[in-house]
Amino acid sequence: MHNLDIDATILAAAQPHVMGTKSNELIALQIFEGAMDWYCENVIQGDLDVEKVRDTDLIIAFKHTKPFWEHHIVVVPKKHIESLAEPEAVDVDLICELIHVLHELAVEFKAKWGGCHVGTNVGTYQSTKHLHWYIHSGKRIRDRDGNLIERS
Repeated sequence: MHNLDIDATILAAAQPHVMGTKSNELIALQIFEGAMDWYCENVIQGDLDVEKVRDTDLIIAFKHTKPFWEHHIVVVPKKHIESLAEPEAVDVDLICELIHVLHELAVEFKAKWGGCHVGTNVGTYQSTKHLHWYIHSGKRIRDRDGNLIERS
């Protein structure tokens, strides 16, 4: 086993979802060795215990394990696609299923909290190199670095 001195700030920034059955050292080792598809390596394979809100043949949606917003869901295709900018993202069945799941969640968010934000990141804006969408609502509870925001 590698002897890594884990910098919690780097770990939190690179893997904002870390929690579950895998150790921080193992996840840091994956980052160190260039294994940046956190979703395929942890969530989709079932190595990480997440609270699923949708699970179809093509898509999984779960509560963010380290939410940045009061209500924060991550929606991920089970098939590896690096980002929306890749040719593999033009998979009609997958996109239809993805939009269907996002639609269902947006309807729920609107009914419960009045609205939501739906978005994805591409390239250097991605925390992990697997296409994923966020749907969130409510107050921001973490800053951009993943630190909890203290309220007075």
